[in-house]
Amino acid sequence: MQILPSDVSIAVGIGQATRKLRDYQEAAVNAVVTKWDEADRLLGVGPTGSGKTHIFTAIAEQRRSAGPVLILAHRDELLEQARSKIAAMTDLIIGKEQAENWADLSADVVVASVQSLSQRHRLERFAPDHFRTVIVDEAHRTLGDSYLRILEYFGETKVVGVTATPDRADRRSLSRYYEAIAFEISLIQLIQEKWLCPIKVKTVPLAIDIRSVAMRAGDYSDSELAAALEPVLRELASSIKEHAAERKSLVFLPLVRTAYQLAGILREYGLAAEAIDGQSPDRKEILARFHSGQTRFLCNAMLLTEGYDEPSVDCIIPLRPTVVRSLYSQQIGRGTRTSPGKANLLIVDFLWLSREHDLVKAPSLIAKDQKEQAEIEAQLERAEGDLLAAESLALSEREAALKQRLDERRHEQGSEIDLLELATRLHAPDIVDYSPTFDWERKALTEKQAAILKRNGVDLRLVSSRGHATAILTNLFVWLEHEPASEKQKRYCRFLGHPEPWQLTKREANRWIAQHKLTKAVKL
Repeated sequence: MQILPSDVSIAVGIGQATRKLRDYQEAAVNAVVTKWDEADRLLGVGPTGSGKTHIFTAIAEQRRSAGPVLILAHRDELLEQARSKIAAMTDLIIGKEQAENWADLSADVVVASVQSLSQRHRLERFAPDHFRTVIVDEAHRTLGDSYLRILEYFGETKVVGVTATPDRADRRSLSRYYEAIAFEISLIQLIQEKWLCPIKVKTVPLAIDIRSVAMRAGDYSDSELAAALEPVLRELASSIKEHAAERKSLVFLPLVRTAYQLAGILREYGLAAEAIDGQSPDRKEILARFHSGQTRFLCNAMLLTEGYDEPSVDCIIPLRPTVVRSLYSQQIGRGTRTSPGKANLLIVDFLWLSREHDLVKAPSLIAKDQKEQAEIEAQLERAEGDLLAAESLALSEREAALKQRLDERRHEQGSEIDLLELATRLHAPDIVDYSPTFDWERKALTEKQAAILKRNGVDLRLVSSRGHATAILTNLFVWLEHEPASEKQKRYCRFLGHPEPWQLTKREANRWIAQHKLTKAVKL
């Protein structure tokens, strides 16, 4: 999805404050509404800070005419965030289904706790066709039993799930329920367009051995992680003081006990640090001190991963290693928002000695898979810790390797050489190793796809499926948009009076020629 720098005003609600949707948010809303003509269960992808709540609030506003809207979330912070934003931006009547709160059946929108609504006596208060739209927040949780129980009960409704960027493995998993991706907002583009702040990675040469830590329910055991961390907490505190003393930092740890231990040691090192947990009686006061800057380091045991917004945070210290990409992205996402005076987000990355090949690290925020994560990680030092610069260097390396493969096989025949040529020309190495995720991607090419590809000189024998065609066409359109003007076009534009024809793309040159050649002919 193309990210544009200007805001677009869209009035939402009657008699309510007018809010602005960014162009990419408006495009996401339109994509969902349009895509529902083809599939009932859609996935929307966007990193923390992209405004997913704003997007699904606008979707709820549009869909209210079809019937009541249900919004599912699993934590009180997310429910309250959705409820408060919808209330502020629309005139919709909102009900809450959670614990002692029972939503009125006449409500336009119901925000519901999955844990509460999945209970049979609460679920069956609503007719199976009561809701015409279901929005799933943090959609990477969709395959849980409680979520599926609710979604299957309201089986004839339109569904959209929103989540942070999943990698290929996550997409394949979610494709068991969702039929297609309606929109995908890129973290790279949001940073480039200054909607989110740049990310820097500081790799600290302090090795923490977690090779003996067991796995529990698909991730590292919290108690065993804590046992591995506790012997090195003082070394960690010393490194944190050295590399992040001037930052406002969120520190994520495996256990509440460990969070309080580290906060105490940081104070011994002269840093303004506190810990917080779900039972803290002065929780609001702690967060207020952190907001004001009185507290500079806030340690927590994964309490503040979702539903917590403090844009002034400019350092994340993830001391809870994970193999779950969504969990890692939630930690880092707490610091990606922009704030006055904030130059970038610093991730302090320690050396985890792990036997797992899929330990999630900072490059996973923009990488499609483990291979690409490793490629970006290898470029971080050369890029001086700049995550986007490292990604650019890794892409250049992939393109160079692709060109080398092409050069080595020039003398051979077959479709792979042609596909390599196409990937090299489009600067799109991913189309070589493309594999489908959703069922629709495995279908045959449409007539329209075939016609466009053929018109642009692509051998249709190279294209394995509808999804492959979509990937090729997406890259082709980007390439065509930026293809430099030919030498002949440049000379003609110069003749017609263009001051800088060497900067034109082919399309810009065509437009200039069409607009000015008649004027030139009249003058002659």
